[in-house]
Formats: sequence, structure tokens, C-alpha cells
Amino acid sequence: LPFISSVLGHEPDILMERYRQAGITGISFSGGEPLLYPEKLLEWIRTFKAHSSDFYIWVYTNGLLLSAEQLAALAEAGLDELRFNLAATAYRDPHVLQMLREAAGRLPVATIEVPAVPAHAGLILDSLPRWCDDGVKYLNLHELIFEPGTNSWNMEGQRVRCIMPDGHSCLFDPESDEVVRKVMSRVAEDHLPLSV
Repeated sequence: LPFISSVLGHEPDILMERYRQAGITGISFSGGEPLLYPEKLLEWIRTFKAHSSDFYIWVYTNGLLLSAEQLAALAEAGLDELRFNLAATAYRDPHVLQMLREAAGRLPVATIEVPAVPAHAGLILDSLPRWCDDGVKYLNLHELIFEPGTNSWNMEGQRVRCIMPDGHSCLFDPESDEVVRKVMSRVAEDHLPLSV
């Protein structure tokens, strides 16, 4: 399907009612890449916001397809947050970094969300001041999990098996915890205005 919605339904109106019943207050669009279907994405954001401006809506993107016009449309539609996976573009793509800066200036929140890849620790640490200067206030770091069928599966790194709370088995890189500790220490030591 070109645009898949939720396990709770496939139409925004139905989803809104089910989300209310379940006490859900946040809606996320991820992928793949949601910006492959910009008109559909905007339609859904507008529909959700028309039902209730209390819903917090965020979109994950690698930023490659983003344009200034799309940012303006997303802001007008009521998008609360745009989360950039800079790891998907090697952290230094000029277009993506420009879009990150523009998003921080147009939207309530621009966030960077990346896996804590041990091989990327230097890039992440070196980028922290620039991200703050660009207006980023949040950095979501998560453990490097190796899941079959994902980009991470072919990445290098130590692999330790664990059982997730839902019962499925996965592999993770225990060194990714150290990356998170280093980043948090650097943010604290340098008094950077960034929540990690």
C-alpha cells in the first residue's frame, strides 16, 4: 500500500474516534519515508488537527525530500514536531542540514533522532554545538538494535541477544549505551541547550 495508517484503522475519522477511546494523545507518521506521499501526509495532519488541536503530531524523515514549501505547508497544517534521522544521510548532507535549520525556525519542535551507533560517536559529539546553533532542542538517541529486514541488520558491531518485553528476540550493540553516556556528558559539560 502506498500509505498505511494504523492497526486501529485506515481512515482518519475512524482513527480519531478509536484514539480518543484509547486515550491516545500523540500521532506519529513514520515509514519508510512519509514525505514520499506529501499530499496524503498533509491531508491526514489537517484532518487530525481539525478534529482536535490537542493531538500532538510528529513526523519522522531523513530530510532528503523536504523542501521549504513543504515545511511551510506542514507548519500551516499544524505539525507539532519534525524528527530528522541524520544517520540515514551520514549526518552531513547539506540539503538535510538546511532543512533542519529551517524546520527549527518554522515548527514548534525540530528533533534529531538517531541510533547510538558506536562508529558514529565522533560525528554525533562533533555535531552537538552546530545542532544547538541550528535550533535543535531535542536529541533522541536509542540503542542500536539489529533487526532482520532493516538497514541496521547489515551494520557492524557487537551483537548481544535479548528478549524484548513483548517476547520477541533481538540483537543489540551493548556499546551503544556508552555513546549515549558520552553524549549526555558532553551536553552537560559544555552547557548545551539540548535535551537528550
